[in-house]
Amino acid sequence: MIAYDDSIQLCPQSALTWEQIAEVKSCIAQHDAELRPQLIEQQNAERETLKHTIEVYLSSRGWGDYSPVTVKIDTRKSEAEWIKTARHALEIENDVDEKNMTDDEILSKINAVIKERDEKAARKLQREQKNKEREERRKLYTVTTHKTVQAWGGEETGQDGFWDATVTDKDGNATRVIIRNVFDFGYYGYPYRLAGTGTDNVFNEDVWTQTERDAVAWALDFSPIDHETRM
Repeated sequence: MIAYDDSIQLCPQSALTWEQIAEVKSCIAQHDAELRPQLIEQQNAERETLKHTIEVYLSSRGWGDYSPVTVKIDTRKSEAEWIKTARHALEIENDVDEKNMTDDEILSKINAVIKERDEKAARKLQREQKNKEREERRKLYTVTTHKTVQAWGGEETGQDGFWDATVTDKDGNATRVIIRNVFDFGYYGYPYRLAGTGTDNVFNEDVWTQTERDAVAWALDFSPIDHETRM
């Protein structure tokens, strides 16, 4: 049992009084509050720099197990700074095969990496946009599934895919559709009302209504069965 002197109020784990500990905590909290905006600003600056930094392969070196000479370039800086940074790396490294590269050769290597980075970013943006558009399109219909059979196997003994569902658009138009994946034939769909009426109807969109065309096209995009042709 620890005895407390009410007149001093010592902390049992420290030589400090509770009042002194509270004061220290207050100072720490104030110091943290003052530093936090600076820390956040520094972290944001580092992230921004990293976003604009590329790694460029400059040269191979030596005949042994030597790593290539690479350099990190901040693309926000001038071409003169790029060349200076690259040339410094070539000068300080050992056994560099292409130590005397021209400025144009250095810039060519750097610009090739920048082009690849920008093209990759553009492709990513396109994918994200397509995914966003696809998700918006997915919301155009609600689905009531009646039967699903997943396709499997690449031979005649495998199983054909089959999906029977009613899809309803935002205006309340409900269309029952059949989506199939038939071995060595392909992936296709048609309105349920035409099932069993022959291929002249099933594959003739002229006898479909526009609502059916839209519903089947949507169902072909979003059915749960495999879309690839089985061979």
